[in-house]
This record gives sequence, C-alpha cells and structure tokens, in this order.
Amino acid sequence: MAGFRSSYGYWGFSVKTNQYTGATPTTFCRLASAESIEQVQDVIEVRSLYADRELDAIYKTGHSPGGSFSTYARPGLGGELLAYCLGSDTVTTGSYYTHTIIKAAVIPWVSFERQLDNVERFIGSKINQIVVTGNSGQPVLMDVSFLACDSEIQGSAASASYQTDEPFMFHDGTYTIDSASNTKITAFTITINNNLEVIKTTSYKPNDLLEGPFYIEVTMRLKFEASDTWYPKVLFNSSTTLVDTLSSGDLTVDLTYGSGASTRELKFAIPALKHLSCTKHLDPVTKAVYLDMRSVPVKSGSEIITVTVKNDIATDWASVSASASLSPSASRSPSASLSP
Repeated sequence: MAGFRSSYGYWGFSVKTNQYTGATPTTFCRLASAESIEQVQDVIEVRSLYADRELDAIYKTGHSPGGSFSTYARPGLGGELLAYCLGSDTVTTGSYYTHTIIKAAVIPWVSFERQLDNVERFIGSKINQIVVTGNSGQPVLMDVSFLACDSEIQGSAASASYQTDEPFMFHDGTYTIDSASNTKITAFTITINNNLEVIKTTSYKPNDLLEGPFYIEVTMRLKFEASDTWYPKVLFNSSTTLVDTLSSGDLTVDLTYGSGASTRELKFAIPALKHLSCTKHLDPVTKAVYLDMRSVPVKSGSEIITVTVKNDIATDWASVSASASLSPSASRSPSASLSP
C-alpha cells in the first residue's frame, strides 16, 4: 500500500474572538521545512502492595496541545502571523493596503488546523514565538510556535487555497543599523517571544494562556573589514578602554518588491537596542572573518517593535479572519515559484 503523501494535507488557521470554539481555516500555509505537532499527555504511574511489584494503574493527569511550523515570509501570510503574535493591526487604504502591527497587551486567539489523513484542530491557541531568519541569497524564513488549550478531530477537511505572492528574499531588503545604511550584513534573526503562561484549573486541559514577559532578541552577522568599527562600538561603547555602559542602537529591516498597486513590503523597525555582545570569527581555511552581534531592545518613547506590511488585503488580521486572497496579478514575476 502506498504511503500517505504530505502534499495531500494542509496547514491552516484563522483568528477567533472566542477562546472555546474552533473555526474552519481561512488562510493556508505553504510549509518551507519540517513541522511538529505536540499532543503531550501527562500521566502518573501508580504502584501499590496489591500489584505485587507491578504497575497497579496509569492515570492521565494532563493534556497539552501545541506545535510549530516553518514557512517563507510572504506579504500576506507573514503579516497575518505577525499580527497574531503581536496583537494589534491598523489598516490604512491607498493604492495598496498598509498594515501597522504593534504589540498589544492581549494577543488574539487563533484556531490552527492540520490535515494529514485525519484533521486535527487546535482550539484556544495563541502564538508563543516567531523567529524571523534571513540569510544571504535565501528566502526569509519564519519559524512559528504556538500553544493551545484544546484540540479536536474534525469530520471533514477544508478546501485549501494558497496565496500567490512570492516570498521575500534576503536581497529584497535594505538594512539600517544604528541609523546608518548597512550593506555588510550577511544574516539576521529577529525573535519575538510572548512567553505564554499555561494556566490549569479544574480540568486536565489548560484553562487559559496568559501573555508573559514580552521579549525580543536580535542577532546579526556582518562581513568584517579592515576599517571595522563595530567591535569597539559594541564592547567598548566606542571608547578605547572598558566602560560600564552598554552601546545603544537600532535596527530596521525593510523587505520590499513591486511598485504601485503591486507594492509588497515587510518592514521591521526596532528603535531602541542595547548591544550585548560582539564576536569575531576567524577562519584559517577560508580566510573570511565575520562579526556576530547580539542585541536586545528596551522600552523607549516609541513602540518596542513596529511591523509594517503592504499588500492587497484590507482585513484587520488581529480582530477578524483574513479571508481575502492575494490576487495573481500581484505576484512577483512569471518565473518559477519558490514553493513550498
């Protein structure tokens, strides 16, 4: 008998106003690499004199659903997931729609769904973390992890349809580090973590998911050159001797392609970074030298992170489900798709 192919299935999701009800997916995700579903059953093993050194019983004490998946950062899909993660989406209208996504105190409930023969629906879900990764010459990737309060097996699958816009490539980006344009960057990661706390009360299932300490971390790899100033800037705060203050800065990653009504953009603006570390990597074989920097943002007079998305979707993702699909005319070019 032939095995079941993953291409027969789908990943989908939709935002919900009610924690306790699931929903048919309205957005479907083209996976870029592995996904993982977790149906973790917590159990307790009981022994007694009656069982004569054997296990007397095993009882289920908890069930914790959740999962993770990876997808390319597309103009619609990427923005929608980031709105779920951060919580606030303001939409303005022009020749295209502009979404301004910022952190909210409470993030939306989401219904996730996976079909691989049976259909698993995760109810009362929230996105715990998104890691956005860019590497020179590659599509920008988003790794998403979520927690859920409940899950069900559905009787039938949804009809999946996928967005047509191409993902953003690393070379689609312009990079501003510490208020200056930078063309030496070769890789970056932006980690957004809600640190969700799982609350259990009278049920074996989670009762609630509470937003914990909000945390962002930025890493960057830069090409090292003879005139490099980053190492003393980060570790010596631009001095020649050790000082007791951290170097401050900012980061803007602006991914964009197209023009006019076909403009597509995914922009991350982090205005108040503290640079925590900088390491030189000397390779005696290739002779190339790189700098690895790690930075963390702190509270300032501006939003800690602002994500700007431009596409042809009018829906406020954080409040209602995004059901409009991207039009084929907005696709980057007739060249071969980078799918999945």
